[in-house]
Amino acid sequence: MNDSNTPTDAPVRTWHGVGSSPTAREASLPPITQAQPAAADDPLKRVVQGVHTSIDRLADSAAPRGRQLEATVANAEAALQAKTDQILETRDKWSENLRTTVREKPLMAVAAALAIGALIARITR
Repeated sequence: MNDSNTPTDAPVRTWHGVGSSPTAREASLPPITQAQPAAADDPLKRVVQGVHTSIDRLADSAAPRGRQLEATVANAEAALQAKTDQILETRDKWSENLRTTVREKPLMAVAAALAIGALIARITR
């Protein structure tokens, strides 16, 4: 008997468990994702291609600037390291000179410390 609510030529889609295969009728149906209209697909492809072209152009123009920035940072790092080494060397020399002076003239060092303390106390009042 033919039911009036179900067309006879419509595909019947049923769920198949793991290991089962679709019927021959279901296998011949196109996947749902292929049902997009061709007219909407063409402008989308053009937009995507335009975006790809723009990104490629941007990447090509940014590469030399990136290398230049990398070289500038490397030069700045080297200069900063050299200046840091120079400052540390100067600090070490001054510290050693101060230690030597305190060892050679301890009374003068104590008097200088008292004078500097008194000066700082007077300024902060």
